[in-house]
Amino acid sequence: MIIIVDEDIVQMSSLKTEFQFRGYSVEMVSNADDAWDLITKDGDIELVIIDVMLAAKPSKESRYKREATRDYSITGICLAEDILEQYLAKFSKKLVYLSHTNENGLLGLIDKSSRKNNIPFFRKRNYSSDMTLADEILHKAKLPLSKK
Repeated sequence: MIIIVDEDIVQMSSLKTEFQFRGYSVEMVSNADDAWDLITKDGDIELVIIDVMLAAKPSKESRYKREATRDYSITGICLAEDILEQYLAKFSKKLVYLSHTNENGLLGLIDKSSRKNNIPFFRKRNYSSDMTLADEILHKAKLPLSKK
C-alpha cells in the first residue's frame, strides 16, 4: 500500500489515481495524526508520501501541536522524523517529501531533514503531470513503475 498524506485531498486525488492505475493500493490521509494512526497499525506499507505543510487534529487531540510544528509549516517533517524514530527498520527508504513551497527558510529545513534522513524531496510544481511525478517517486523509492 502507498499512503499519501496531504490535506488537499482533491488536488492529490489524481496522483492517487495514477498509482492505482499502476496496480498499487492507495490510502489518502488529510492530517498528520490520522497518518500516524494508520502507519502504526498497518503492516503492509510500501511507501509514505508526506506533504511537508500539513494539518493536524485540533490541538487538544493532536500529537503535532502548532508550537512544535512552526504553525504547521513543518508538520510533515515532524511526522517523518517520528516515523523513523519509532520504526527505522520498517520505513527506511519508504518515505518521500512533497511540497509546493517557495519559501527559502522552509526549503532549507526540508533539505536538511531530507539529507539527514535520506528522504527524497519532490517539489510538486516541478512536474507537469502526475504521471511524471509518480514515475519519479517510484523510481527514487526503488518500486516498480507498475505492479500489473
